[in-house]
Amino acid sequence: MSDDQWGNFAAKVCVYYSVADGGVTYADWYLPSSYELKLLFSLGDSVFNINTEKNYWTSTEGNNDTRAFSLSPVSPYIAWIVEKTNLYRVRAIRSF
Repeated sequence: MSDDQWGNFAAKVCVYYSVADGGVTYADWYLPSSYELKLLFSLGDSVFNINTEKNYWTSTEGNNDTRAFSLSPVSPYIAWIVEKTNLYRVRAIRSF
């Protein structure tokens, strides 16, 4: 089973995200890997409300094409391999 190219899914939400600031539009966002998301979580409350138990999607695939990793910002950042049909939060990031 492949991803639904026409539906809404985490990576697509990030790709279509853009921010305009001072006349410059930043449109190079992507869905972070589980490693990148763990690094963001380690920054604590400056980036996330680390007291929430809401999961976030990562771009790290699970053991087949219908599953992926999700992470919670609550330490120790345990990753779950879950079905892609679950509804979780998305945090878009960009390289700089």
